Amino acid sequence: MNVNASKCVALFFTKRAKHKPPSQLQIDGHKIPWAPSVKYLGVFLDCRLNWDCHIRETIKKARARLVQLYPLINRTSKLSLQAGRDIYLMLLRPVLTYASPVWGHAAASKINRLQVYQNKVLRMIAHAPRATRLTTLHKDMKVPMMKSQIRSLAQRFYDKIRCVDNPLINTLGQPHTSWEKYKRPISLLGL
Repeated sequence: MNVNASKCVALFFTKRAKHKPPSQLQIDGHKIPWAPSVKYLGVFLDCRLNWDCHIRETIKKARARLVQLYPLINRTSKLSLQAGRDIYLMLLRPVLTYASPVWGHAAASKINRLQVYQNKVLRMIAHAPRATRLTTLHKDMKVPMMKSQIRSLAQRFYDKIRCVDNPLINTLGQPHTSWEKYKRPISLLGL
C-alpha cells in the first residue's frame, strides 16, 4: 500500500483534557505531525471525539450556503412559504445533518447549536416574529426538530446496516453492552 506521507497527520484520541501525544511518528523517513483535529470524508474528528469541531464547521458551512440563498429566503422575499421550506429541506438541512448517524450521539448542548441555527432559518423563511413559539413554527412548516431528524436518519441508517451480509458491518448496528464505558453512535437510538 502506498501512503503519501506529506498528506498524513496523526491524531491521538483521548478523553483527558490535557494529553501528550506519543513520540514522533514517521513514514518512509517523513515526520508525521500531530493534529488536534482532522477532516475525514467530510467529518471533522477531534482528539476527544466530542464533535465540537465538526458542529462548529458544519454551522460555518451552512452559514456560507445561507448567504448564497439569502436573496431567495430573506424576510422581504416574495417566495411562498412552501418554496422556502423546500429550499431549506433540499439545500440547507443536508449540510446540517451530513453523517449524523456517526456524530448524532453528541452532547445535547452541541445538537442544540444546530437547532438554534435551524430556528433562525425557519423564522426567516416564515417571516415569523421572534415571539413565535418554536413548536408552532416547526409544526406549521412541517419540519421536525433537529434531534428527532437526526434520530430518524440514524434509525434508517442502522436499519440498512442490519440487512448487509458482511458480519463486520453488521456488528455496527448491534446495541452496546452496559459495561462499555463510552457511548457508541447507536446509543442515539436508545437501544
